[in-house]
Amino acid sequence: MGLYIKELEDQLFEVHKFVERMVMTLTVMGFFSINREFLTYLQVLRRRDFGSSLGELGLTLITMGTHEEKTGEEEAATTSKSFHDLGSCCDHLAINIQEQVKDEMEKTVFVLEEWLRIMEGAKEALRVHGATVAQSLAFMSDYEKKDRALKQGVPQGKANITESDVNEARRKVEESKQRAELLGQRLREEMMRLKRMKAVELRTLLFRFVEIQIKNGFVVEEETEIGG
Repeated sequence: MGLYIKELEDQLFEVHKFVERMVMTLTVMGFFSINREFLTYLQVLRRRDFGSSLGELGLTLITMGTHEEKTGEEEAATTSKSFHDLGSCCDHLAINIQEQVKDEMEKTVFVLEEWLRIMEGAKEALRVHGATVAQSLAFMSDYEKKDRALKQGVPQGKANITESDVNEARRKVEESKQRAELLGQRLREEMMRLKRMKAVELRTLLFRFVEIQIKNGFVVEEETEIGG
């Protein structure tokens, strides 16, 4: 019986260590991932403001070109065309930036919300798992007391401890241990799924980033040539 109790205690201790590692892993992953996505979101907001300013500049240049054309002065037509071309270049770049920002902002917000959802789900799973482990330890303590009382013939409370009481306490220990092991396995599977999902998502984000930069690089080059 002592060996049986020792084995159960060792198993529960391993489960406890696993839960501690899980909490630390989730905390670190959650901090760096959410922090990274939040910084990306701030960068997108800055590009959005830049796009708006660029659009306003384009409108101002086009207005100046129209005004210059109405002056009737020498070379007014050439100056007006330069203002219009430069204003159109700014306007096209602003539109392109705003489209890019809209796409990236939607994706960034989605990633942030997804991470928060995953973290909340993981925390809830850990809470349930921790409660189950705590219950197992309580059942183990009760079982040890009743088993010791039965062997020593010492009454616990108002009634003597019977073999049936000890068997019932042992059954509760076994059931709670099985629940803890099942929840632990589910947590491991969830962590593996999360790691695989984030790896795929990271590759997708990198390819998407390169694609956007190449696309917008060509647009900037074309618009700059038009403006020149």
